[in-house]
Amino acid sequence: MTGLTFRRTYSTWAHDKGVPAKVVAQIMGHTKVDTTMNVYMPVLDGAARLAADRIGSELIRVVQTSDGTMTPTH
Repeated sequence: MTGLTFRRTYSTWAHDKGVPAKVVAQIMGHTKVDTTMNVYMPVLDGAARLAADRIGSELIRVVQTSDGTMTPTH
């Protein structure tokens, strides 16, 4: 495994496990978080769908009742 491959694997894995990008950047010796995120952290397959599902599950659903009022539900 080359150094670049290892760095990409490490940063992607750490990000996927919830380590903040700024922390990963510091560990990798990057001055700018943009370098870490744009060069070393590809979006993993299914990550966008997982993000949408996580956010969607936190949103309140609004239902219109028979009398026309809007009622939030969980």
